[in-house]
Amino acid sequence: MNPVSTEAFREAIQKMRALNADIELFADGDVRMLNFVGTPVEDADLATVALFSNLQRLYLGATRVTDAGMKHLLGLKELEYLSLHGTEVSE
Repeated sequence: MNPVSTEAFREAIQKMRALNADIELFADGDVRMLNFVGTPVEDADLATVALFSNLQRLYLGATRVTDAGMKHLLGLKELEYLSLHGTEVSE
C-alpha cells in the first residue's frame, strides 16, 4: 500500500474521481492505473497524481497538461506507460 496516510489517500482518490478519471486498483487498494483522457486535468492536478507512488500506467491524452506538469511525475518510479497524445507536452 502507498505510504500516504489513509485520509490523504482517500482525498486524493476523491479528487481523481471529481476529474472524471478512470481508476484501476491493485488488490491491496493502491492505484495501478489512471486514465484522464479527455478530462479537464491540468498541470497542478499532477501533484496529486504523484501521491500514487506505485502507479504503473497514466493516460493524459487530450488534456490540458504541459511540460510544467511533468515535474510532478518524476518520483513515479513504477510508471511503465505514459500517454501524452494530444497534449501541450513537448518531446
